Amino acid sequence: MQKIFEPIFEIAYLAFAFVAGVYLSFRYPNKKSARIFGIATILLAAGDSFHLIPRMMGLISGDMAAFTFWLGLGKLATSITMTIFYVLLFYFLLERYKLKANRFFEILLFVLATARLVLCAMPQNGWFSENSDYVFGIIRNIPFWLMGIFSIIFSAVACKKDRCLRFTWLFITLSFLFYTGTVVFAHFASWTGMLMLPKTVCYVAIIVSVLIVYDDEKEKRTLYYSDELADDFADKKIAPKDLKKRYPYFIFNPLRKIIAFVLYYFIAYPIGVLYQKIWFGEKIIGKYKLKNYRSEGFFLYGNHTRDIGDAFTPTQIAFPKKSFTVTSSSAVSVAWYRRVVQDLGATPVPNNIKGMKRFYAAIRLHTKRRHVITIYPEAHIWPYYTKIRPFKETAFRYPAEYNKPVFCFTVTYKKRLFLKRPKTVVYIDGPFFADETKSVKTNSRRLRDLCFNAMCERSKNSDCEYITYVKQNESELEVAATKETTEKN
Repeated sequence: MQKIFEPIFEIAYLAFAFVAGVYLSFRYPNKKSARIFGIATILLAAGDSFHLIPRMMGLISGDMAAFTFWLGLGKLATSITMTIFYVLLFYFLLERYKLKANRFFEILLFVLATARLVLCAMPQNGWFSENSDYVFGIIRNIPFWLMGIFSIIFSAVACKKDRCLRFTWLFITLSFLFYTGTVVFAHFASWTGMLMLPKTVCYVAIIVSVLIVYDDEKEKRTLYYSDELADDFADKKIAPKDLKKRYPYFIFNPLRKIIAFVLYYFIAYPIGVLYQKIWFGEKIIGKYKLKNYRSEGFFLYGNHTRDIGDAFTPTQIAFPKKSFTVTSSSAVSVAWYRRVVQDLGATPVPNNIKGMKRFYAAIRLHTKRRHVITIYPEAHIWPYYTKIRPFKETAFRYPAEYNKPVFCFTVTYKKRLFLKRPKTVVYIDGPFFADETKSVKTNSRRLRDLCFNAMCERSKNSDCEYITYVKQNESELEVAATKETTEKN
C-alpha cells in the first residue's frame, strides 16, 4: 500500500508546490510579499524533490539501500531549503503587514539559520552512509527547533487579525511536532518516518492559506460584454496557430502511450482532485447517472466558466475513463507544453477548412473506441459566470450522427462561510439520446435544447455573483474602456 499511496501523494505535493510557487511569483508582480513567498515555496519544493524522488524510486524498486547516497544528498538539500524557507517566511510576514524589522530579531534569526547550515555541513552528519550519527542529528536540529519556536511566536502575533493566515502558527507548530517525531524516534522505529507525510500536509496548508489570501484580495470585477457568442474573458489569451496538415490526434508510440497514461492517471488526475477541492471546494452531484454508460462511451457538455478548473472537472466526472476534451487550436499553440496537452487528451479544432476532415475522423474514431468526449459548446471562457450563454446546435452534431448518449454538467457557484471566492457545485444531467427516426440536424437541435434547458435550470442554484457581467452597446463599451484606461494612468 505504501508503495502506491506515498509516491502518488509526494508527486501531487511537489507538483502543487512548484505550481503554487510559480503562480505567486508571477501572478502578482506588484506585490513584493507574494514574490517572497512564491520564491520560498519554489525553494521548499526544490529541496524536497531531492529527497522525495530517490525515496519514491527506492519504495517502488523495493531496494532503498541502493539509493543511500541520493537519499543522503536529498536530506542535506531539504535541510538547507527548509532553513531558508523560514527566513523568507519571516520577511514575507514583515512585508505583508508592513512591519518594521527589529534588528535584534533579525540578527537572532540569521545566527540560528547560519548555525543550522554550518552544522548541516559537518562531516559528522554522515549524510551519505546508512549509519548516520544519531546524537549529531539531534544537535544539528537544535538551531532549527529554535527557529521554529521563533516562527510560531512571530506568526501568531503578526497574523492574529488576518482571517486567512491566523492559523499559520498552528500549521508551523504541527509541522515541527511531526518533524521532531521523525528526527527523535526514526532511529528506533522506522515507521515514524511516515510522520513526514502529515508534516508535508501542514506545509500545503500554509501555502493554500497564502493563495487564498491573495485571491480574496482581488477586487470584485465588473466585465462588460456585447456579444454572448463571441466575447472571450480568458485571463491569458494565446494566439491560435494553424495545426499542421497531419496533426496527430492519437498516440501510437508504445513508450509515449505509457508516458501519457502515467501523466494522466498518476499526476494530472490527483493534482486535479486536490486543486478542485482546495481551490473551489468542488462537489460533484449525479455521477451515479454515468454508471451504465461508461463502457460504451458518451459525450459530455458543460458551461465554460473557468480556465484550469474546466480542464480538471471532466477528468473527475469521466474517471476511471479518460476524458478527451475538444479545445481550440490555441491549446496546442505553445511549443514547450504542446505534447503534454496532447497526452492529457486535448483534441483541438483546426482553424482552417483543410484540417476539419481529419478532426471529424478523430471524433469518429473516439466514438468507435468508446471514449468520453468533452465539449464546451459556449466556446469562450466567462470566469465565474452564473448563467448559461446561448450556444449553437452544431456542437451536438457528433452524438446525433453516431447515436451516442449525451450528458451535461453545470458548474454552479455557492457562497462560502469565510472566503469571498465561491465554492463550486457541479450537477450532472442526462442521459439524453437522439431520436433514430429523425434527421441528424433535427437531433442536433433536440439534444442542444435538452442540454441547454437542463443547464439553465441547474444554473439557478448559484447563489452568489463573484464577477458582475453587464451587457452594453458599442458606444457604452467605448466609454467604459476610456474610463478604465484613464484610471490605470
